[in-house]
Amino acid sequence: KINDQDMAYDENFSFFMTTKLPNPSFPPELFAKCLIIDFTVTQLGLEQQLLSQVISKEKSELNEESAKLSEEINNNEKRRKDLEDRLLKQLAESQGNLIDDYSLIETLRETKDASADIAEKLTVAVETQKRISTACEEYRTVATRGSVLYFLIVEMSNVNPMYQTSLPQFLDIFNGSIENSERAQVAAKRITNIIDALTFNVFAYIVRGLFASHKILFVLLMACKIQLRSGALEPLAFETLLKGTAALSSGVEKPKPFPWLQDAMKSWPGIVTLMELFPRQFKSLPELIARNESAWKEWYLADAIESVPIPDINDKLDTAFKMLLIRCVREDRTMLAATNYVAEVLGKEFAEPQQLDVYSCIEETRGTVPIIFLLSQGSDPTTTIEAAAKKLKKKVMPISMGQGQEPAAR
Repeated sequence: KINDQDMAYDENFSFFMTTKLPNPSFPPELFAKCLIIDFTVTQLGLEQQLLSQVISKEKSELNEESAKLSEEINNNEKRRKDLEDRLLKQLAESQGNLIDDYSLIETLRETKDASADIAEKLTVAVETQKRISTACEEYRTVATRGSVLYFLIVEMSNVNPMYQTSLPQFLDIFNGSIENSERAQVAAKRITNIIDALTFNVFAYIVRGLFASHKILFVLLMACKIQLRSGALEPLAFETLLKGTAALSSGVEKPKPFPWLQDAMKSWPGIVTLMELFPRQFKSLPELIARNESAWKEWYLADAIESVPIPDINDKLDTAFKMLLIRCVREDRTMLAATNYVAEVLGKEFAEPQQLDVYSCIEETRGTVPIIFLLSQGSDPTTTIEAAAKKLKKKVMPISMGQGQEPAAR
């Protein structure tokens, strides 16, 4: 029935529906009536796919050997299965004394010899497969970095729905980074070159399409996600950076001892919470501030607090924990402290403003990939486009889109 009306039904009819929802929630009765298939890309699945991509470009002989090996294993398994089926059939059809059935005895002997031969080949194949897997695993770090970056890009759509990047787009950047990164004889150096090129290329590509206020957010998340994946940044530290210490406070308050703490409702509880959450880095922090009040006051009231050494514990803290402390006591300087963190983790070029490079944009385009400029009032890229076209010896055909311009645009 459809809309309470009986409809003719063909047994060959199939109905497929798709959704663009990233994580749809269906009721149990729908699961009972339909076959639901989840094609969503997972981080581990994408990592494996990217590993195959990089191996096909860097170690194509391993891919060929692996494919040949898989075919050989399948053929041997099929041959063994055929022999076993043949033997079972003869046993089922045999009549009289089995010892007098010479055909069956011959099949038994042949099956035994073949099974021993196949078992030996399979053992060799498994060892070869382990050797290939070990060689491929050397490039796992490239695939891991690619997977981390892609899922970060996807998450940026939560910041603004306009920030959409497809997997084919990302794969173009990934493959281009492998092909254009600096070559090296030593595999470890080559892998480092690919990772560095991939990270910067993704950064430059994505930052071009972000609003200015979101660029530092993206590159900060990039640095954090990379360090989280490598284990260099604690998950709790990342959570504290996002939520602030107020959300993670135990609720136990200590009286504020200093009048110079301007935002006492946040800064002092934040200091106490940091000590509770990260005792190794901020052990006895309130007591340290009390003992050396003048130095801490000078640091707290500094104009560029992120550039001034932290009293007493500066050498004990890495850039991430310095950023956390500033996040707690001087929230207005957090993003500037984040810039220092990004520069240390990724490099200074990631913390600096990126100028639009029209030439690199042109290299990324093709017949089906246009360049679209989103202009703010007063901006005009015409001069830049014409200069790039002149340098590349290309002809520019400007068309003002409007009524009657369809034939010219074609």
